[in-house]
Amino acid sequence: FPAGIRVAEEDINDSLPNIIATKMKDWATSYAKVLDNSCLAVTAAPGTGVPFTSLYNLLHTTDATIGYTADSNITTAATAGAPTYDEFSTTIGLVEVGDYYDPATMLSIAHPAFRKSLRGVKDLQGEPIFIKGLAGTPDTIFGVPIRWSLGARTSATATASPTGRPIMAFVSTDLMQLGIRSGPESVFIDGRDGLSALTDESILKMRSRRGWAYGHPAGASILVG
Repeated sequence: FPAGIRVAEEDINDSLPNIIATKMKDWATSYAKVLDNSCLAVTAAPGTGVPFTSLYNLLHTTDATIGYTADSNITTAATAGAPTYDEFSTTIGLVEVGDYYDPATMLSIAHPAFRKSLRGVKDLQGEPIFIKGLAGTPDTIFGVPIRWSLGARTSATATASPTGRPIMAFVSTDLMQLGIRSGPESVFIDGRDGLSALTDESILKMRSRRGWAYGHPAGASILVG
């Protein structure tokens, strides 16, 4: 995940705020979202603009060698923006009946758009299935911790600003394989050196090298909101 940003010499010399630190923070925010989107919600197979087989694509693809049928572990809400109690329950249940279920490693990763709908969903006893965490504890659904991610929306290619439908994934932390080769890291190329001096612009280069795979489709499920 590379980025190169040109910064005018005047901006560096004249700006009151630290423009380099601001640019780095902006990139880091976008990077976090595009990495989550790449790992979780890109709908297409790896190719141009698609660095990994995302969790969504994995569950959306038949793999006869392991006996998995496309979309078996994907539930789509009948009403966009208003998933029901049964749809949440069905989605987590797809993992609970599988060979890879371990309550100690279960985690939910969801787009914050689910927060609104979750607050109104209750079980037959009138108890909300969404429990807001207090004093540093995580939010939970059916007793499973939730991590919120702005990258958890479907998109055709990896992006920091996905616009598709939000997803809630139920996963095992043991099966999430994130390879860290290097970074996030940055290099500042001073505009006073070499050919860059001809433009009076410095270059801020940032990058992060990552790999991603999910261990087995039977160990995860997705609710498309």
